[in-house]
Amino acid sequence: MNPKVKMIDRLIRDQVKLFPDFSENDDGLREVIDQVVHGKPGRRMAKLYQCLVESFIMVGGSDQSNQGYYDRQKVKPSYHRIKKAVRQATCPKLVSFETYQDCGYRKGSKTCSNLDLIAACPVPLLDMKKGVLNQMAFSLFFFLRDVCRGDFYRFVKGQFGDGALPERELTDRIQGFITQVSRIHNVGPKLVDMVFSHIFFTQAPGWDYQAIGVRMVAIDTLVHNFMAKTGTLDYYGQPHKYGPKCHSQAGCVGVINQIAKDLDCRKYHPSYPAYFPMLIQVYIWAYCAMNGENICNGNKCKVGKPNLACSLLQEGLCRPVSLPQPDPSLVLTAA
Repeated sequence: MNPKVKMIDRLIRDQVKLFPDFSENDDGLREVIDQVVHGKPGRRMAKLYQCLVESFIMVGGSDQSNQGYYDRQKVKPSYHRIKKAVRQATCPKLVSFETYQDCGYRKGSKTCSNLDLIAACPVPLLDMKKGVLNQMAFSLFFFLRDVCRGDFYRFVKGQFGDGALPERELTDRIQGFITQVSRIHNVGPKLVDMVFSHIFFTQAPGWDYQAIGVRMVAIDTLVHNFMAKTGTLDYYGQPHKYGPKCHSQAGCVGVINQIAKDLDCRKYHPSYPAYFPMLIQVYIWAYCAMNGENICNGNKCKVGKPNLACSLLQEGLCRPVSLPQPDPSLVLTAA
């Protein structure tokens, strides 16, 4: 076991009893998937839309702040509310997924790409925290209606078949799926990975795509900085700043995939698959996050002043290195 795999193994073993058992599927997600697979044609999209829109609002700011604002909203998006609004709209942008790409609505300045039509536009009527979230709500509707043709299950089967694909082809198809869904306004690769990893990992009658869910890895600054600070990126020959490269095989995702190939995750729970990159990413995040273990982050571990409570440091598994300054032009602001 190489030193970085050994470090991740210790990190997971320290936390495995503190966080949710991934073998237990989320009942709420199972209900959503059941509707996607077995629901009536006119209703298949409603639950999925609500699940996705409530996940996609977690962009920028803290999750608590975003969720709190959403809970207080008086006019919230729903699939049928957006569907009715689109039918009545006069703006040529509100015709299809492709025409909607440059809506440009801004909540603060109350401007958009067709300012002469904004008075009658339904987009500003949603009480979202930011204008980009108003745009996301409509863009998501158009994606499900036009790109998925009102049948997300058929869309997934078109992307992955039954999910039993050779490793290289499966990796390519997952990247293709992420690229497709990332076309939704204000939804980036990190958010797609974060949300759909759990959707695909959840099993339900007629839905067995765990092989996809386990491979979807969401890289935020905490995960990237952990791997950079601990020298893991350097060890695997993939040093880079936080940005789009993180979500490639030549960046953080590729490094986590390499670690997963050398770490049999069945030892943490007998129901887990041996190859489980998503689990590794989740536990790295939990080790760092303030609402997780709060051990390895910019507040707790600084250059020249490491966190002495860190068990990885205590056992000599981690020797913190300084982080390069991030390039603002490369930060994934959309996710």
